[in-house]
Amino acid sequence: MVTASAEQEPDLFWALRGGGGGNFAIVTEFVFSTVPAPRVTVFSLSYSAGTADVLGAWQTWIAQAPDELWSNVVVRGGPQPTCKVGGCFVGSAGELSALLARLPAPADRFVQQKSYPEATRYFAGGPVARESAVASSRVVREPIGDPARAVGLLTGRSDETYLIFDGLGGAVAAVAPDATAFPHRTALANVQIYLKTPPETADAARAELAEIRDGLGALVGDTGYVNYIDPQLPRWAEAYYGANLPRLKDVAKRYDPDGVFAFAQSVPR
Repeated sequence: MVTASAEQEPDLFWALRGGGGGNFAIVTEFVFSTVPAPRVTVFSLSYSAGTADVLGAWQTWIAQAPDELWSNVVVRGGPQPTCKVGGCFVGSAGELSALLARLPAPADRFVQQKSYPEATRYFAGGPVARESAVASSRVVREPIGDPARAVGLLTGRSDETYLIFDGLGGAVAAVAPDATAFPHRTALANVQIYLKTPPETADAARAELAEIRDGLGALVGDTGYVNYIDPQLPRWAEAYYGANLPRLKDVAKRYDPDGVFAFAQSVPR
């Protein structure tokens, strides 16, 4: 057993922050520096039309957002894809409303201030049954020049097919890309590609997933987020870890030379 910190086992500590996932060790204990939990204002804006315009406006908006705001946009498949813009703001509803006014007018709008535990339960969505799905990801390093092409990847697909654009920036961007194993610090957003499907149709869903993933890759590049691990992602190690991959390989060889923690997409030894 070892203690990993900036002073003790610093290479392992570096690797575990963004390159963990069972690659190097079993973490048995964490030590955190805590801060007081704030009150936050949550919001949800629903759009029934103009999805490409909303996605385009959201990209510009989130890039200019203050650090106190986090947001995502969820594009849902269908004959004409629809979307929702949601998120939270460390501040008042009035301050948030001024920021939301810079987005296209929604068909439906929800804004409400909550305590931190209440906001946590709000985003959890309440008790839900387990569901089966296949998923992948891409990282949007800079705004997509033609948002209609991204939205078009979901046109005509099931309404259980989603592109979930999670904004980055803020505290994520305040850390250098090589300061931890997570390399996508300067990116605009991460995109989860998510298809709900029963297990018996998973193979067909994976083929559809690959089509959407590769189409999105043509727009944003061959990137990926390791927390949405995809067994079929081409060049997955480079997609997940970018320029940090060589150092991660060195850490894996040093701490796990016998491959005890090796799995299908573990950091290559």
